[in-house]
Amino acid sequence: DGTEGSRANKSRRFAQRLANTANLSVVLWDERRTTVSAAAILADNDTFGAKRKERLDSVSAAVILESFLNWRAHHPDEEPPEMLRPQPAEV
Repeated sequence: DGTEGSRANKSRRFAQRLANTANLSVVLWDERRTTVSAAAILADNDTFGAKRKERLDSVSAAVILESFLNWRAHHPDEEPPEMLRPQPAEV
């Protein structure tokens, strides 16, 4: 239903700390359904059982990256939908 859970909130806080520490903007990217997509890719390549479990996270990460790169290719001059910028340190 699009509702963010506690893991999303925790990830958002981590991303903001990362942006502040590295003094760089951090892009947040929707990763819903990437595990389903990755499982389908592995099934299409006859990867099952223990091999599938070992590779699922890696393929999911590749699906997320590919999704972002495809978006970037079609929106070269746009800012990503959700980006966290470094915030000044509190005094």
